[in-house]
Amino acid sequence: MARATILASVILLLFFFTGTALLDWFGITISAFKIAGGLLLFLLSIDMFFARHSGLRSRTYAEQYEANQKQDVSAFPLLAGPGTITTILLMTSENTRHLFD
Repeated sequence: MARATILASVILLLFFFTGTALLDWFGITISAFKIAGGLLLFLLSIDMFFARHSGLRSRTYAEQYEANQKQDVSAFPLLAGPGTITTILLMTSENTRHLFD
């Protein structure tokens, strides 16, 4: 679990310091990022509300067997997933905008 926490922290710190520059490099505005993130979260919430299986978490038998054989399973998608990265980027963009006003 410590390994997953360290890896998630590194990923989030990377996006904290370079996230807005990365969005600028791709030509993505913060407004467009907010809209895309909102749509993604809305679609996921619809699947959760109706208890539908989205297909994102399904495993094959080979993947399940391999996961059972591992000694250290450092799973971190929920710690540093799309929602967390979006939150970090939006908080960073809001704070840096006020610094330069």
